[in-house]
Amino acid sequence: MSRWSAGQRLAAAAVVAVAVALIAGILAVGPPSAQRAKKLDEARRADLAAIEELVAGFVRVHHRLPVDLAALSEEPGYAVPRNDPESGKPYEYAVLNPDTYRLCADFATRSTRDGPVVFAPDRNWSHNAGLQCFNRHVDVATVNKP
Repeated sequence: MSRWSAGQRLAAAAVVAVAVALIAGILAVGPPSAQRAKKLDEARRADLAAIEELVAGFVRVHHRLPVDLAALSEEPGYAVPRNDPESGKPYEYAVLNPDTYRLCADFATRSTRDGPVVFAPDRNWSHNAGLQCFNRHVDVATVNKP
């Protein structure tokens, strides 16, 4: 004679099924901390892409690169993402020469090929974990010419 009733066996089977589904879900998409890190990196890539677009707009108006992100932020209507969404550290921006600049951010994960395209599909925002920098070129001399 069984020590468990039919209802108890059914409840135990349901608990096991839920546990198996939960474990399978974690194995399929990773633990919540990994998902959070990926989301933060997506936000970082989106911020850098937004800065790139704002720099291009600044160049169209002023025919030069902004000296820093503060100068970019002073433009009317520009909402410049200046800080990392997790640490609050400022993104790095540096003018390398009159038409080349560098953007840097500290990423938590390595990007994957199946990640989302952020704003500019022709720009490569692939990165490893850690501080990663991207050099961008703006043709300041011809930006307003047809």
